[in-house]
Amino acid sequence: MPLTAQIALGIMETMNRQGTRVAEHEGDRPHGGIPLANRFRHATLCGLLISMWCLSCTGSSDPGIEWQLGQSPESEGWRVTVHSLSPLPNDPYRQPSNGRVFVAVQLTLENHSPRIRYVMPEQQMILVDGDNHAYAPDREAAVIAARTLGWLIPEGEFPPGAIGKGAISYQIPIGTKDLRWVFHTALCPAAPTMTFALGDAP
Repeated sequence: MPLTAQIALGIMETMNRQGTRVAEHEGDRPHGGIPLANRFRHATLCGLLISMWCLSCTGSSDPGIEWQLGQSPESEGWRVTVHSLSPLPNDPYRQPSNGRVFVAVQLTLENHSPRIRYVMPEQQMILVDGDNHAYAPDREAAVIAARTLGWLIPEGEFPPGAIGKGAISYQIPIGTKDLRWVFHTALCPAAPTMTFALGDAP
């Protein structure tokens, strides 16, 4: 039996024993509300579910590994290929802030797991520079990438075997050095990550 299942079983057995003792010593409904045994079981079950969720978000990915452009590593059922880091064309209606530039990370995202996965780039895909400043996806830049280059955002529902091709766009300072693109394999903050070395801003 897996370790997490053994832990869950042990907690459930303890919960039942404690609930029975509470009901015997305190009475089934001391204040006319929910029985104490049931309240104890409910609270313990909530704690168990939270713990199991946290365990499911952890993994063994080595944060020290940095993949290169064109490589296709796999982690937690995802296969990711980063193809390029490119400046986006000038647009008369959408301009970056002064001293900044729009760039796009072109990629392919494949769901190799047996279940449906969901992708939210704002929570899972960040750009990090050599000083560890993080940049979130920029929606204005994404519009330029889609209209001028046909690069859509790979996001939303990914059934098993689904492949998403497109780009995630960002706004960064001109001349930014040692850029890395980081993909979180799930929506929770503790999920394993995959990091790609991109070099300096184009």
